[in-house]
Amino acid sequence: MGSRLFPDAADPQDGSLGNEKRRIARHMRRRLRRARVRKNAFIKLVFDNNDDNLVDLIEGEDKRKKILEILEGKILEKELENSIWEHKGYYRINATDGKKERLTMIEAKVMGLREKLPKDLLISVLFHYLKHRGYFYESELDKENIEKNETNSEKSNSNTSDYWQPDLINKHPSQNQLDFFRKFGYYMGAKENARYDAKSYLKEIETLLQVQGLSKSFSEKYKKLFWHTRDYSEGPGSIQAPTIYGRFQKKGKETPYKNLWEKTIGKCSVYPDCNRGGKYSPKAELFNFLNDLNNLHIDGDETKKLSKQIKQTIVDKICLEILDPENNKFGLLQKDNEKVVGKIEELIKKDDPYVATVNGFRTLRVEKKNVKKKWSDQVVWKKIITPLNNLVKIARWLQSLELIDKNFHILDQKLNEKTNMTDLDFINNVYDCASRVHHNKRKAKNILVDFLDDFTEIKSQIQLKYPDSNPEDIVSKFVEKLSDFTQTHSLSYRAMDDYIKKVGIEKSENQSQFFPNRDLNRKDLRDKLSKVKRINKTIFKDEIISPTARRAFIQTINVLNKILKVYSKNYDINNITIELARNKNTYAENKSNKDEKNKNNALTKEILRDEHFLDDQKCGKIRKFSNTDKLVWKLAEEQDWTDLYDGRPIQKNNFISSWRKYYQIDHIIPWRRSLNDSFMNKTITSIINNQSKGNRTPYEWLGNEGKYDEFEKRFHKLSSMNQKKLKTFI
Repeated sequence: MGSRLFPDAADPQDGSLGNEKRRIARHMRRRLRRARVRKNAFIKLVFDNNDDNLVDLIEGEDKRKKILEILEGKILEKELENSIWEHKGYYRINATDGKKERLTMIEAKVMGLREKLPKDLLISVLFHYLKHRGYFYESELDKENIEKNETNSEKSNSNTSDYWQPDLINKHPSQNQLDFFRKFGYYMGAKENARYDAKSYLKEIETLLQVQGLSKSFSEKYKKLFWHTRDYSEGPGSIQAPTIYGRFQKKGKETPYKNLWEKTIGKCSVYPDCNRGGKYSPKAELFNFLNDLNNLHIDGDETKKLSKQIKQTIVDKICLEILDPENNKFGLLQKDNEKVVGKIEELIKKDDPYVATVNGFRTLRVEKKNVKKKWSDQVVWKKIITPLNNLVKIARWLQSLELIDKNFHILDQKLNEKTNMTDLDFINNVYDCASRVHHNKRKAKNILVDFLDDFTEIKSQIQLKYPDSNPEDIVSKFVEKLSDFTQTHSLSYRAMDDYIKKVGIEKSENQSQFFPNRDLNRKDLRDKLSKVKRINKTIFKDEIISPTARRAFIQTINVLNKILKVYSKNYDINNITIELARNKNTYAENKSNKDEKNKNNALTKEILRDEHFLDDQKCGKIRKFSNTDKLVWKLAEEQDWTDLYDGRPIQKNNFISSWRKYYQIDHIIPWRRSLNDSFMNKTITSIINNQSKGNRTPYEWLGNEGKYDEFEKRFHKLSSMNQKKLKTFI
């Protein structure tokens, strides 16, 4: 049906992306447009300011043209014979040649912090603040980048690294910049200036406005103009200029969304009319934790689930520890929840002494650090269970405010007399408030005020316990301790409530068993498609998918419709196979292949050094090593130089030159039975073991001889082996 291939987005020469160039150009257009808007807003503010007469004191008839000249740095030079400091510092004398020089903006700003400036110079200084406002970064990642820039800047110039002293912290940014210039003879670069945020400049502006004696109304309007930025959560467009990409869809009509994130949140896979809940919300944490418990089984038998009694014991003990921070048996707030897993296993085995192993835990792949073996997967697979971090933090905070009873239980469905809702719902509402604050930091104060108005019991308890503090500040400080607001769960809070209430610890169903028809919306789609002759190519227009995926869907549907149109009358079509394009010869793939080749070359050199064939001091001619030689070396390294079948050590000395005499590569699952010739199905063993094993699996061979238990213990100790390969051995 023809080719559906598209040009690669990356440049074949250097791998640069066309969309990246467009993004940079779009960013520059926006910066210029926003600067122009601020400039016009500032001019309007100056003309509208009747209290300070900034315009009246400017000479000339066309005052707007004169202001534009001031803002563009074209201040007309006045005929001042002694115009050094006598006339408010328009000029200074160059110490080298004695010539007059116009003041820089940094010098003018510092002067304005201690004495009044001429009106035209003051206008120029105020506009300069609007052009260089510092950074407005709010996220932790951006803060880390700023700190990284500071560190790199200090390391890059040892002469300036001792400049940043504690006594300079209380100085304004312009004062620090001028001191830097006087000490080193040049101004700070972009990296050094990145340490100053907009709040630092705002404090400096407040000092300057006070020294200049400008009116309060002008000062407030100017500070508002300086501080104005569009929050990401507001999105593009406005009620006067709507756009389909923002919150406002039609001109003059209010949006149903409070912020842009609400529009982009996906829908629940069980209840399509409900938005998804937060991935790390207290309800989601409890839902995932109960689901993990219901996935556990005893001694490798998936039919032997945990009893209701043991699950009740586990949850009860966790609830006791939630409100008792000193009781740290579970280690609920530790980053590594290995302690929680160990405590759960201990409780299960204590309940039933005949339990040998507890299976069904999720595992986390942890790479070892400072590993000498560079070419094998040096990993440790740790058992994990869903942590309850946000649930524990919020519950302890509410308990400190005496809003949660000491007999608190996370599965209790009784309404709290103080809040008129369940404790879990109350805890989850606090998290949702924290999430809104995180996504709307510029409106954080308003959000906290509304939250405390809705939950007056929190406000009253805070006022009771902290009479000298502002309730909004107390809640704000606590919200900063919470984390993980950026992702959403696949389910809504309504679906989570269903599982927690109807399953919880009463049944042993996991979420897949409880929601067998969670893809009801897709089932409805399949039913509709089965009744039509042609598929509408716009069926995915409302899905939240990338443009590339959307285009692939449209092209696929076009192909399917054409096939059905041409062949369905004469043929009974059972299935249609669509072949994907082969790997492209792109810049990224070529670079990846080159890196892989360099990695293999490094491995070969490592082998040669260990075999004493290659000396860094004296490199002569050496024979080439085959891919088989490299393969057996990798296998031996992965096995820690031990024959896994019998536990005997593999001799490393002169291994490459002599391995064929004593060892062979064995397929763990015989090739005739698995047709699997991958690295995951191979091991190196002695010739005797390989011949004895024959066409059998390790269990069939060693199980009959009673050695399988020792074999199983042996390979479980290997941290370097891939988890998938361990399963192949089992």
